[in-house]
Amino acid sequence: MSARFLKSVPAFPLVYDAGDGIILALEALFRYRGRRRSVAWLAGISGDAFKFVYDRGEVFEPLRDRVPVDTATLAAQAVGLEGRWLLDAPRSQVIEAVAHSLARGYPVLAPYLAPQVHSAALIVGLDEAAGTFDLQVPRPD
Repeated sequence: MSARFLKSVPAFPLVYDAGDGIILALEALFRYRGRRRSVAWLAGISGDAFKFVYDRGEVFEPLRDRVPVDTATLAAQAVGLEGRWLLDAPRSQVIEAVAHSLARGYPVLAPYLAPQVHSAALIVGLDEAAGTFDLQVPRPD
């Protein structure tokens, strides 16, 4: 068991009007890996720019997708990266996958992992012995 940490992963804005938080986090991830892509390019290639959303709830409720599209996976695949979700995976499998990604120098996209942030975060560190993650969360602009 060891600790792993990626340094200099860029912060990304928490600007709800600028786009999907996942797309903003992916832009920071790609920038860190030297694969610069604009937020507009990522939104277009992933389908995020073309999602129809409707708001039938109170003003404070988030918008709901009319037709759900896995924009994160599509954006990752567009630049040759693996994009997959570990839904209902045991914690040991998640820690193993995060450790593998960090060892290769890739932060891990983790939507809604930070309780105080209602957006995506990037896992940039892992203490395997403690089973804890270090997060890069959006910065308010």
